[in-house]
Amino acid sequence: MLSTSGSRLVRLARELVELGAAGVFAVAGTVEPHVRFGNDVTCYNVGLAGRTHGELGPRFDTFLADPPTDLRAALDRFDPDRQAWVLDTRDLPTGQFAGRRRYGWRRHAWARAEDKTWIHHVWARAGIPAAPSLIVPPEPDALARASRELDHGAGTVWAADTRSGIHGSASGIRWVRDSADAARCAPGFARRCDQVRVMSFVEGWPCTVHGLVMSSGLVALRPLELVVLRDHNHQFVFTGTATYWDCSPDAERLLRATTRQVGEALRDVLDYRGGFTVDGILTGTRFVPTEVNARLGSGLETIEQHRPELHLSLVNRLAQERDDGAIDSGWFQEVALATLATYRGGWVELPLEHPVPPQHRTIELTLDPTDTWRATPPGGTATAVVRTRTSPHGDILGWEPVSDELRGRLIAPLVVSALDFLRRELGLVLPVLTAPRDA
Repeated sequence: MLSTSGSRLVRLARELVELGAAGVFAVAGTVEPHVRFGNDVTCYNVGLAGRTHGELGPRFDTFLADPPTDLRAALDRFDPDRQAWVLDTRDLPTGQFAGRRRYGWRRHAWARAEDKTWIHHVWARAGIPAAPSLIVPPEPDALARASRELDHGAGTVWAADTRSGIHGSASGIRWVRDSADAARCAPGFARRCDQVRVMSFVEGWPCTVHGLVMSSGLVALRPLELVVLRDHNHQFVFTGTATYWDCSPDAERLLRATTRQVGEALRDVLDYRGGFTVDGILTGTRFVPTEVNARLGSGLETIEQHRPELHLSLVNRLAQERDDGAIDSGWFQEVALATLATYRGGWVELPLEHPVPPQHRTIELTLDPTDTWRATPPGGTATAVVRTRTSPHGDILGWEPVSDELRGRLIAPLVVSALDFLRRELGLVLPVLTAPRDA
């Protein structure tokens, strides 16, 4: 198994052992201090460091492109006949790693779906309306012209191509509101890409729908909230995903139908198989798609936590290899939808520039009837728990909702107000962020 983070491998390693694997060898770019593998797992810690997973990813891929002699020797001791399968989610160029077969790997052609300057071909094939956009070179004049044409009063959103690699968590996206923003952002795009998608900014709620292209049909699940906040420069800050939100029945039907259309287009255009997400903005009764992630999305943590027997990540690999013929997509969709409807959860993580004092490492918060956050009194019931931890990326603040009272609600505004409380009442040095709003 290969992953930038050891914490991402623990559950899969446990599943493989439970399913009878003869042994598990985990290669992690970094192993966080709290991560513990069982005795049945051999772990090779590369020991990389980086501020974010976005920084770790390219370094890990560079390492995997030419694994050192000691890793190869350790693998050969573990698997002398080279019969083991490699399970990973990296964008390596071939179907092998260190002389072993990669199973359930993302084919090179499938990565095109994550290029925001190309995805309009999928929207067209699927017959889905998208926000007006132009694809231009990263030159100041071309970017300025496109922005003037597409700015309807709230600015435009620039998205880089994938020349420098697939970018996630809003790292290759900028909200450009005026000429000063454009002048600040243009040099960065010129360094990283050959093309830029300039799209009209659309106000509304960021959301995602998970889908799965299987041999027996398409799976489309319920919409989930993307907790995307905004900083003082009006840039997007992706902090996590939550399943508490319930959009209207009409919006859910629209979003799931859109996801099925996108899945069909991915299958037809790229011969795609496996999990994917359709991300976009829900504005009133309209859904504006912005991107596709051609992989199993992180928002399905709720299913993996409450229905581990479904082995979601392994089902995804079976679909990618077309070995999923015995799994009925309709049954799988029904079980997954029921799980997402029954259990709610979410995760929010925010890298911090300044360390948090030890006495504030765990803070329980309660939301009162006026939507005001307060420290949970002794013996009281928490609505959310804030935990900070030190990681190879620096201090990270995690905000986790723990009360079913939040069912049906959007999490982003609550995260912003909780950060305001922590900053105001406890004096923590936290970024000032704002939430999206309904159009």
